[in-house]
Amino acid sequence: MDNNSNKQVLFRPSELYENQLRQQYHDCAEQYFDKLGKDANINVAANKLQNDKIRKIQADLEAEQKKGKKTKSAGSFQVFLGVILLIFSVFLFLLSLILNKEDTTAFALILTLAIVFLAGGIALLIYRGTANKKKAKALEESEADAQKRWNEEVRIAQNQLASLNASFDWNMPARVMEKTTPIIDLDPYFSMERLTYLAEKFGVGEVTDENYSVLNVLSGNIQGNPFLVEKLLSHRFAPKTYVGHRIITWTTTYTDSKGHMHVNHHSQTLTAYSTHNAPFYSDKTLLIYGNEAAPHLSFTHEISDANKLKDEKEIEKYVEKKSKEIQKMADDALQEGRSFTPMGNEKFDCFFGAFDRDNEVEFRLLFTPLAQNNMLDLMFSKPFGDDFVFRKDKMVNIIYSEHSQKFDYDADPTRFECYDFEEGRKRFVDYCDAFIANLFFDLAPLLSIPLYQMYKPHEEIYKESLPHNYTSFEAESMANRLPRSCFLPQGADSSLPVMEKFRSAKTCAKTDKDEIFSYSYATIQRVDHISVRGGDGYYHDVPVPWIEYIRRERITPMELKDIGSNREKVNEAMAHSERFNTIARGKVAGYAKGLLALVGGDLPFEEKDDKTLDDIFSSL
Repeated sequence: MDNNSNKQVLFRPSELYENQLRQQYHDCAEQYFDKLGKDANINVAANKLQNDKIRKIQADLEAEQKKGKKTKSAGSFQVFLGVILLIFSVFLFLLSLILNKEDTTAFALILTLAIVFLAGGIALLIYRGTANKKKAKALEESEADAQKRWNEEVRIAQNQLASLNASFDWNMPARVMEKTTPIIDLDPYFSMERLTYLAEKFGVGEVTDENYSVLNVLSGNIQGNPFLVEKLLSHRFAPKTYVGHRIITWTTTYTDSKGHMHVNHHSQTLTAYSTHNAPFYSDKTLLIYGNEAAPHLSFTHEISDANKLKDEKEIEKYVEKKSKEIQKMADDALQEGRSFTPMGNEKFDCFFGAFDRDNEVEFRLLFTPLAQNNMLDLMFSKPFGDDFVFRKDKMVNIIYSEHSQKFDYDADPTRFECYDFEEGRKRFVDYCDAFIANLFFDLAPLLSIPLYQMYKPHEEIYKESLPHNYTSFEAESMANRLPRSCFLPQGADSSLPVMEKFRSAKTCAKTDKDEIFSYSYATIQRVDHISVRGGDGYYHDVPVPWIEYIRRERITPMELKDIGSNREKVNEAMAHSERFNTIARGKVAGYAKGLLALVGGDLPFEEKDDKTLDDIFSSL
């Protein structure tokens, strides 16, 4: 399929992916990586020879490590055996003293064994302390030498690929996807224009609830219809039950029929519970898509039993049973004056459901026979099947898939850095394959509806004056990329997550001076003593350890700027530009997706600094 045909509607998306797109995406990722290597002037053949050398040293190193472990194990066994022999010799000496008065023959034999065991134990310990120790030290030196040679050769290989590693950037998997399917247009970052359009047209605004923090965001459009994928860290402060235990013992006596007294010993583990509030954290990934088609329709598709059914026979049996339930729902709706009519495609009705739909005409407008078949193909397709919830609320569509909860769309370029070109190529291509598969099958329920692809919005993207340069989504996402210490409140436990929220922004030319509100908790170890009745008839205090969480807050300024550059140039500026380091003095710098963030420092960020940054990166 060429690019021109790719710009057309993907009429059967899951089938097209399996038969064509999956391989095309894979090939495109390989070509993209090879071009990166060519542009970076990588000598692939020399790097291969270098890594062959590294693998040989690696084999030598592993062999030395194996010998070292074997020698250490042997030495430990020798010490253990020597100690055992010495203990036995002492025991036999004591026994010989007893037998000396009774049996002289046995005494002589046991004394001889005691001397033999004593000599053997001493010999083993001496051997362990001399010859074995020397051997172990020689092996340690040999292993250290092999490790040193391995480190040196790896450093050479890293230098060979230094320019390639520097060229990796955040949006590369997105570019691979766009190149193969231009109908799916992905943004460099989630722009203020895109957010304003979503808010004005579809009511999808900023996440203002402080119990949610944006970890990552990805945005784009399909034929001008916008979507975003957001990964949110959620927080709730809720009751948590702590458990404590205490073991008690007691004795009871009884007299049997013969008048003999007996004592019974008892033990019991007492358990107590105590409930206190504690923070709970979780994350979730959602795809939100705006489309004006069927603007009055709402419905919910829940994950069906499609993935649980093994063969066509089980599917037919399930459809037969479910169809009767659906017909009864239709009869009940008719009697109650509600609007619900089965679609006629029993298989679609049974698996897609959406029985809460509130506009039958618009539901049928969306789910034509082709759309129904597409959706069924998707629900029974590989690799994910029907693992998604599809909720439509008027013009807003939300997809929650199980597979996206397990995948990280933040294509951090450090994951691609390597010293072996072929290994790096595989790592890059594998990630691109996974990135595209997960995103494609989040979009697939929407792509399965041809009307959504054919419907083009009437307005261009919002172009009027904007409140600030960059979205709270990207500000929070950037804050969550930076070291936690930048936003950790004073006194808070550093082992706990920090909730980071965009509060406000003031524009300074092309830079936003953001205010990031963050909160976490200080922790104090506490113990409750709960009285529990034991089997002995008495009450006992059971200690229940728990943690008291005390909220701590902080407000931190952060500058955010689109520098129109790439990761390689940013790293160059951070390492060598005196002008950049003057602006960033005392600040923590972070970069992702074309955006530069500066946090902390004593010097305020001024408009001249914004212009200086433009000059720095335009000159690199």
